[in-house]
Amino acid sequence: MAQTHTGITKIQARKFGITIDDYLERCKNEKWCTGCKEWHNKSAFGPDSTRFDGLASYCKLSRNHSIRKYPQDKKQILAHRLIQMRVMRGKLDNPNSIPCMDCGHTGNDRRHEYDHYLGYDTQEARGLVQAVCSICHRKRERIRRNGSDIN
Repeated sequence: MAQTHTGITKIQARKFGITIDDYLERCKNEKWCTGCKEWHNKSAFGPDSTRFDGLASYCKLSRNHSIRKYPQDKKQILAHRLIQMRVMRGKLDNPNSIPCMDCGHTGNDRRHEYDHYLGYDTQEARGLVQAVCSICHRKRERIRRNGSDIN
């Protein structure tokens, strides 16, 4: 369903609870950040040539914060690279070609991933993985984090 620029403008104005004229006036100098959910001056946004206005959808502060938000463990990065290399070299099958260890799922309707079920602490544990579907992988992660299987 194609939308017109006018229709999109009406939807956005309604979303912010202001009139269309007020919304258009505000958009001349400011832009809404999808990261911090606030209006900022357009100078607070970096360039993005793929967007209609040439500006990124996240302000620079939100973008920098999200980059540092999830620091990864170096052991985890090494473990993922080890498994990627084994798959690329043919020493491990692509996880999408293996049934899920937990539910037995096969097919293309969801992605299969390798789960480092013993963790990342030792070199031996980093190389031991099980192929599971994305749903079962999330369940496993939830159990590891919370100690229970809560949906």
